[in-house]
Amino acid sequence: MPSDDGSSSKSVVNAVPQEAGSAPAKEELTTIQVYTKNFPLICKLGAGFFADAYDMFVIDIVLAILSEMQEADPTGLGMDASTKGLVASATSIGAVAGMLFFGVVGDQVGRRIGILCTGAFVALGAVCSACIQRSTTFSLAHQLFVCRLVLGFGIGGEYPLSAAMASERSDNATRGRITTGVFSMQGLGMIFAAVLPLILLYAGCPMEICWRVLVCFTVVPSLTALYLRLGMKESDTFKEQQARKKQNRASFSTQIKGFLRTLQVYIKPLIGTTMAWLCMDVTFYGTGEFKHSVSAELFPNGSGVQAVIQDAWFALVVSLLALPGYICACWFIDILGRWKIQVLGFTMMCIFYVVMAICTQFNANKYLNLIIFGITFFWTNFGPNTTSYVIPSEIYPTSDPSYFPHCRLL
Repeated sequence: MPSDDGSSSKSVVNAVPQEAGSAPAKEELTTIQVYTKNFPLICKLGAGFFADAYDMFVIDIVLAILSEMQEADPTGLGMDASTKGLVASATSIGAVAGMLFFGVVGDQVGRRIGILCTGAFVALGAVCSACIQRSTTFSLAHQLFVCRLVLGFGIGGEYPLSAAMASERSDNATRGRITTGVFSMQGLGMIFAAVLPLILLYAGCPMEICWRVLVCFTVVPSLTALYLRLGMKESDTFKEQQARKKQNRASFSTQIKGFLRTLQVYIKPLIGTTMAWLCMDVTFYGTGEFKHSVSAELFPNGSGVQAVIQDAWFALVVSLLALPGYICACWFIDILGRWKIQVLGFTMMCIFYVVMAICTQFNANKYLNLIIFGITFFWTNFGPNTTSYVIPSEIYPTSDPSYFPHCRLL
């Protein structure tokens, strides 16, 4: 059984005063040494991100398959433009609730219990998604929406809890790189969300079975993450914080007043982190979950299985262009700093979205548009997608680090 001693300390960075008792960095490690030394921790926390990213982006191909099935036999599917949007947004809606709920659970009950529950919800939602059937009274699309809500609920809890756990298990010198390393597992999940459909379709798997396998596959990384995390313990920082709470028991009203005072102190950082995440999500998930629609606009040929294969190849190319963004973020997070990377990412995203709009307006080469579209994902990842995950885990106090980061998605 894997184990984790959970030892570390917690501090805040980037001009926010350190908490009392924060231990200084023991030694100066190279970036390679940091990731090598902390590889087990990155895998334990990152496995959940692999599953979450796979889930968030495989729905793009699933919707493409269901759209083709709708044209062949619409009975009981209910897959039109409105329900496609509903299904695609279900995970994000569930994630908001999951962040709110598990952020509180993480602070009041414990990070370990919370993060074990998130994996269970993701696996439950995935299995239920694969078992739904056509129905004329409650369409398959609406059933899928409900199942994706459950799945999203688990995904939402993953963000604040994994960020808090990674941050609390790191010292000042390595915290940013370790937290970024955990988050970068999202890139591998994006790639596999495009690779698995290609494997199934080229193997001749019927589309009816293919989409069910795709939504159910999440069970594998989710349960793997669950197993890896069973041996994890709470960090020393969190234990110390809980011990102080027990020694200084306060009434509920006093706790609320204390939280409101903390909120007043951190209101500006809270607005900054939430708005950065909001602006990034509009483009990242808005385009990421509908890549098949972008593919159909740029490469309009094909129908049936061939159309889905084309969409999967499109998604794979975009994901491969996006992956170096995570790698650059891992390497430069402590060299350039969080603020510079976030500003650089937002700036380059704006530039390339404008360039793509101009290119599509004037019917530029479709492969050029594909590359530009993929580059927008590169700058999202080497920019606000990573920094809006890392920064909240560092700047908020230990008593509330998993509660505040979850607010980013609001």
